[in-house]
Amino acid sequence: QHGDKVEVNFEVKHNGAIIEGGKGTKYPLILGKGSMIPGFEEEILGATAGASKEFMLTFPDPYFQEFLAGKQAMFKVELLGVYERNLPEKNDEWARTMMGKSYPELVALLKENLKSEKDQKERNRLEQGIIEAIIKGATFSEIPENMLHSESANMLYELEDDVKRRGMEWEKYLSSMKKTKEQIEKEFEPQALQRAKAGLVLRVLADELKLQATDPEIEGELKQQRESYAGNEDVLKNLATKEFRRYVAVTLTNRKVIDALI
Repeated sequence: QHGDKVEVNFEVKHNGAIIEGGKGTKYPLILGKGSMIPGFEEEILGATAGASKEFMLTFPDPYFQEFLAGKQAMFKVELLGVYERNLPEKNDEWARTMMGKSYPELVALLKENLKSEKDQKERNRLEQGIIEAIIKGATFSEIPENMLHSESANMLYELEDDVKRRGMEWEKYLSSMKKTKEQIEKEFEPQALQRAKAGLVLRVLADELKLQATDPEIEGELKQQRESYAGNEDVLKNLATKEFRRYVAVTLTNRKVIDALI
């Protein structure tokens, strides 16, 4: 019922293939929070632990994954557990067991975290809007093919990294999508064109505004990266390459340019 916590295994298929992010194992869900697409929770209501269900749902339009907007998908759900939640009294004693802070301090921390999250979302929205406006107002000659290929390859690497972070195997992901790496990279081309144009515009603006990442700034970023991936020899080896240092320099310079534009 509403308010209960459930734990589920689920798969979401569109045209017979599991969609990106469409598989979860021991996924926790609180009914009534609306964290899944409309209709999902209603299918779970009244079910008991051990039940399995299959049902069709239509994705909202618009939807952040544009190719799914307004499309139907098959949901297969296995209900592993159903838990009634007995919430503790919100007081200093409870807050200290959670975060080692008083209740007012905990509330203040949560407010600060939520504000930071919203600030970051607004920053991302503003950045994207500025870059799109500049690209629209700029004049480009033909974009070199090797630049487009490089951007598409970077996007493919970013997707593979995201898939692995979610605990999925890259080859199994490709199999579930019924696509090859080359096909996915081809689909990235329109977005790669925009990223290439953005890179060119930001490079010109960096020269005009006389903004460049300094060696201490680059070293500081590399140090943070090394600390984050301590023990991962493959990643650390990549961090030590000239190519990655150049990537960090460009990223930091672009950040300075966007800061100045904002």
